[in-house]
Amino acid sequence: MLPFEADSPDSRTVGERMRFLYQLVSGVPGIYLVPAQSLTQKLPPWALFVDATQTITAKTQIDPDCLSASLVAAGYEAASLVTRVGEFSRRGGIIDFFSPHHENPVRAEFFGDAIESLRAFDPETQRSTKDIREAVVLPVRELIITNQGIERFKKRLP
Repeated sequence: MLPFEADSPDSRTVGERMRFLYQLVSGVPGIYLVPAQSLTQKLPPWALFVDATQTITAKTQIDPDCLSASLVAAGYEAASLVTRVGEFSRRGGIIDFFSPHHENPVRAEFFGDAIESLRAFDPETQRSTKDIREAVVLPVRELIITNQGIERFKKRLP
């Protein structure tokens, strides 16, 4: 499935693409093997991709409403339980999300506007498995919509 086709690939496929782009943008050293056809596919603009990526840590100051809104803008879908890449859930001062960057979903516990703890959890049991120092929120769709992009689009219309 090619990016920007009418049919959307599943969230895991898009997640793998976003994780790969993040490794390229982050300068992670490595040898990358990709099919020749993949090299000719369109990608989201680098600056837009970087702006849509967030790194959060314990003690990060962020309004839970803002984090929820940024997850929605990055293509995450609200769910009652987070079980697959691209889902998030908000219950009071807890936000769970499954970023393509992580093997397991992440649980952010807030105290006011500060993240008090970050933990990975098992998507089947919903139980925390370990504390983590930081979480990377990657977009989960290739069409990244921002207010700036909407304004640029409006200016191009006749």
